[in-house]
Amino acid sequence: MVFGLISYPRSGNTLLRLLLAKVFEVDTMSIHDTDDSGALHKEIGDEIRHVCLPQELDPTKNYFLKSHNIEYVGFSKVIYVVRDGRCACVSYYHHLNDNGRPTSYDEVFNGVVYGSWSFHLDIWMNVVRSEPTSDKLLLRYEDMINNPDLIIEQLSAFCELQPKNKWVNEFDRLHRTNPQFFRKGDNEASIMEFNSLEEESKNTFWTLHSRWMSELNYETGIPNQKSTIHEGKEI
Repeated sequence: MVFGLISYPRSGNTLLRLLLAKVFEVDTMSIHDTDDSGALHKEIGDEIRHVCLPQELDPTKNYFLKSHNIEYVGFSKVIYVVRDGRCACVSYYHHLNDNGRPTSYDEVFNGVVYGSWSFHLDIWMNVVRSEPTSDKLLLRYEDMINNPDLIIEQLSAFCELQPKNKWVNEFDRLHRTNPQFFRKGDNEASIMEFNSLEEESKNTFWTLHSRWMSELNYETGIPNQKSTIHEGKEI
């Protein structure tokens, strides 16, 4: 069985893989041959038990496969991770620029490589909400940070796995290991950075993404309407 670990970039996919590796002791893989989940940073690959996807799959085994792509191909079950769009975009902006791809905030807001944050949600939330819903699981990055026990319970039931270890969030150690990949450590810092942008750039974000921000109960861009979810370590 192939479990698709799906997300827009910088939305918590690595954190999900860490939970699977550390708590359930399963190997994880990536559909991206040269992405940072293992190929570019060996120390990260070791943490998430990154292995290469075999050319031929054993139908008796489970495979946990990361993807940022929009194609729904070959997955038996799907785990989709969503994160506050402001934070995902700020983190992705830094990730691209830190890895040799000069990019502006407006380019990220409008969509680069994997499309925009909202475009990704348009595609994958249709999948998540389609029947049968029993083979899809929607997780919030913020819940993985603030309520990991709930997430572990959901993963255990969805993947039919028993936890083998307690979860310990080792962000500080991981940040020391690779500070570019494991960046600031919280959503609040990313929101502060977003709020410091030029008004035109912020307006671009809200014009493009206010619908999904509202539908997912994040901040809407409407004055005095507060976000209900914003705390979290950034992984």
